[in-house]
Amino acid sequence: MCMKNQTTDHSFVVMAYKDSPYLEACLQSIVKQGVESRVIITTSTRSKYIEKIANKYNIEVYDSPGGSIGKDWNYAFGKAKTKYITLAHQDDIYLLNYTEEYLKKMTSQTMMVFGDYREIDDKGKVRKLNTNMIIKKLIWWKYYVTGIVGIDDSFKKILTAFGNMVSCPTVMYNKQMLDGFTFREDLKFTLDWEAWIRLAEMRGSIGFVKKVAVFHRIHGDSETTKQSSDSNRIMEERKMFEKYWPKKFAALLMNMYHYNVRSNIIGNGGK
Repeated sequence: MCMKNQTTDHSFVVMAYKDSPYLEACLQSIVKQGVESRVIITTSTRSKYIEKIANKYNIEVYDSPGGSIGKDWNYAFGKAKTKYITLAHQDDIYLLNYTEEYLKKMTSQTMMVFGDYREIDDKGKVRKLNTNMIIKKLIWWKYYVTGIVGIDDSFKKILTAFGNMVSCPTVMYNKQMLDGFTFREDLKFTLDWEAWIRLAEMRGSIGFVKKVAVFHRIHGDSETTKQSSDSNRIMEERKMFEKYWPKKFAALLMNMYHYNVRSNIIGNGGK
């Protein structure tokens, strides 16, 4: 039997919402990691279903006050008492090498580590690369070459100037570097993108894992699918682009970006 390497420096906080049929698969992928982490669940919709699965894996459940996605994320972020934290999305799968590979990229000056990932459908089948994913890989070129972008490197802003190029379920945060950090609670669709913009302006490095270590699930009930046609999302995205570009060019970029995101979802049956 293979012995796990245990770490007390990292936590997975699984943010559960309602009774997702994918929650247990997510938890299984986390507890099977080669490097063991602390695991907790936070939820604003506690149910017998969530409690049953949590008890099966001896995982403690904490009640988020709810009210907005930002409030749920901030509550989850605050509940982890370890140096490093991953805010795990209940529908996603973390491959066995996730914790080990991400911790390798962490340094005392690293604010966060993100990485390559693949999308899967509701049945767990890996989806073909689409235009949106190809664009992301092109934007990541320097990260692929160096594995990390330095403390004062302006290239950090490339991750945010042309759209949200970081998949938030892949991110491992260094809480010691992010003292006082919170997500904006007034944003519903771009709170992660806005957070990356602020982090790109801070003094600190960003690490990158080339190996695919996360499967991000796209399905009919996922937040990615639900949000793709919301007019408020378009308004929030436009404001993000306008942080970098003149309004006319920002509108052009936003339209292209939104088209790629929508084509990605609709072209795969909304799953």
